[in-house]
Amino acid sequence: MGAIMDISISISSALFEVREKAESIIPTDLIKSGFNIGRDILGTMSNTLILAYIGSSLSVILVLIIYSASPLELLNRERVIVELLQSLVGIIAILGTIPLTSVICGLFYGGKNENMYLLLHENDND
Repeated sequence: MGAIMDISISISSALFEVREKAESIIPTDLIKSGFNIGRDILGTMSNTLILAYIGSSLSVILVLIIYSASPLELLNRERVIVELLQSLVGIIAILGTIPLTSVICGLFYGGKNENMYLLLHENDND
């Protein structure tokens, strides 16, 4: 969840800054920028995420390897399957965060509805 929040906040913050600097930008350009920003973020985060997944499951895998007779028996253990599924779901969620955040922010920030944009800036003049 922390990685997902970090990715979504980073993308939305960067797209808001793009909207600030180029007020006439259209939603499709904002969405493309969001995908580019997300790709860069995921590229820098991939090593951290891989190490986090390996580190969280390494001790369980090592203990099971010591007490297990074969690799097939190891893959049939509930703990191993749970670790693999948690990693898979986490990766899918992280990969889905980038397009979802990009599209939502692109439509929200780049839309014709200036009332929402003005609402975000109502305290800037104070």
